[in-house]
Amino acid sequence: MDEAVARSLFHLFQGATLDFLTTGKTQRCEQSIKAFLAGLRSPNIL
Repeated sequence: MDEAVARSLFHLFQGATLDFLTTGKTQRCEQSIKAFLAGLRSPNIL
């Protein structure tokens, strides 16, 4: 589970960084991160 979470975090932040660099907007990045964290807190994950 730790490796899967680490890979997911890497891709999440990589995507958020690319979003920010290409659009200059942080709102979508924040939404993606919040959705990911909510998923981690879900009792049904892995």
